[in-house]
Amino acid sequence: MPVSSKRTVIILAGGQSLRFGSNKALELLDGKPLVCHVVERLSRIADEVFLVIGYREPRADYDAVLPRSVRVVNDDRDGKTPLIGIVAGLQAAKSEYALICACDVPFVKEEVVELLFQRASGVDAAIPKWSKGHIEPLEAVYRVASTLKAAQETLALTGMPLRVMIGKLAQVVYVSVEDEIGRVNPDLRTFFNVNTREDMERAEELCAREYSPADLKPEQDVGTDGFGKRKALEHERLKMTRLGGCRTLGKGCPTPESHVWQLGT
Repeated sequence: MPVSSKRTVIILAGGQSLRFGSNKALELLDGKPLVCHVVERLSRIADEVFLVIGYREPRADYDAVLPRSVRVVNDDRDGKTPLIGIVAGLQAAKSEYALICACDVPFVKEEVVELLFQRASGVDAAIPKWSKGHIEPLEAVYRVASTLKAAQETLALTGMPLRVMIGKLAQVVYVSVEDEIGRVNPDLRTFFNVNTREDMERAEELCAREYSPADLKPEQDVGTDGFGKRKALEHERLKMTRLGGCRTLGKGCPTPESHVWQLGT
C-alpha cells in the first residue's frame, strides 16, 4: 500500500481497565467520555484517527459518542498485550508515520505531538524518555511500515513485551521529557493518565481548574482583538461541533494553558 506524508493517530482502548474496575474509555470526565478528550485534541493535528478496541467489544458504544471521522477498529484476537492493538491500528494506517497513544491521557498536548512527529522524521520512532530511563512508548510516533513488521514479529514470540518491538527498530530517537518536551509543555501534564478512580477524581479537579470565569479579570474577558477568552473557548467548542466533535453530555474541558500540574501530586 502506498504511504503519504499525512499523519495518523492510533488510540488504544482495548485494555481491560483492571485497576479502574470498568471500561474507563467510556467513563465520563467533565461530562463526556474519557476517550473523547483524547480524540478531540488529537483530531486537530491528524489526517486520520483510529480507535482500537477489544476483540469482542461492540463498536456501537463508541460510535454513539465519537465523531464520524474516527474509525473504530477491533483487535483481531484476545490478549493482554498492547501489541495486538498496535498491529491492528498500523494495518489500517495509510500514513508514513503514526502516533500511538493510550486512551487514558485526557490532557495530551498537541504541541508535544507536533514535536514528536518532527523528531520522528527520517527514523523509525520518536519516543519520550525520562532522565531516569523510563520511556513513554504509548505516547510516541512510529514509522508505520517498520513498526508494523517489528510488532508482528514480536507478537509471534508469545509473551514478549513492547520493549522487544522497540528493540527491533533500526533507528529510534529518544526525546528528553524534561528538556525538549518540557519546553513545549512545562507542567508535563501531557503524560497524566487515568488508571484508577482516584486518578479520575484528580482529572476532574484539573478540568475544573483549567477554566473558571471567576478567575478572569475584566480586562481578560475582552481581548485586544475584541474577541476575548470566553468567546474564544466557546468558538472552539462550536468549531468542534461543526467538525463532528465528540458528542458531549455536559460542558467541555478546555485546553490547559496556565495551570501547573506536578508529577506525583
